[in-house]
Amino acid sequence: PLVPLIKDYPPSKVIGLTIFQGHVSDGEYLAVWIGAISSWKRNGDLVELSCNPVSNSLNRTGLRRKYQLGCPHILYGSKCGASKASFTTTKTIIGVMANAIDLPPAWVATPGNYLGGIVEWVNATGGAERRGILDITLSDTRLILSGTTKDLDIGSSVQISQGCSHKIDACKNQFNNINNYGGQPYIPLETPVGLKNSFY
Repeated sequence: PLVPLIKDYPPSKVIGLTIFQGHVSDGEYLAVWIGAISSWKRNGDLVELSCNPVSNSLNRTGLRRKYQLGCPHILYGSKCGASKASFTTTKTIIGVMANAIDLPPAWVATPGNYLGGIVEWVNATGGAERRGILDITLSDTRLILSGTTKDLDIGSSVQISQGCSHKIDACKNQFNNINNYGGQPYIPLETPVGLKNSFY
């Protein structure tokens, strides 16, 4: 049952794996390994899974905050605070390609705001599929996605969330969320001695 979830495109969510071990005679099975699937490959008629134990997550170093012009917050995350529901629209698609979908003309007033956003839908197994929006073409009606259009057909319903440039103008004018802007937009671009700063 795992193979259809991973064979065409990396799944939208982490697939956890728990291995139980025990004896049939006593009917007690204890968890002996907990982790997640990281990759897979074919080996004849078999599929080999590479997995990472849950203990690996304890060894990761947390990301450090950078002194930067752009906002480092994850869009719609807890630090960002923007309401995803307020900037998401539900549409019915009128065309499907390998990695793109077509929407009706004038599907939204400001299609450019959705560049870098997310398209979500429910797949055949009832799970969520998510793809990033890489480009908007064909008179703003075609969305080029970051992966396959698995389980999508003409007439399917998708949820489309706006993207963010992580610049102060988008935070202020598009999301009305300037109080949560995480960048430092007023970093001087010129040094006191008059030389241009080559880092920005």
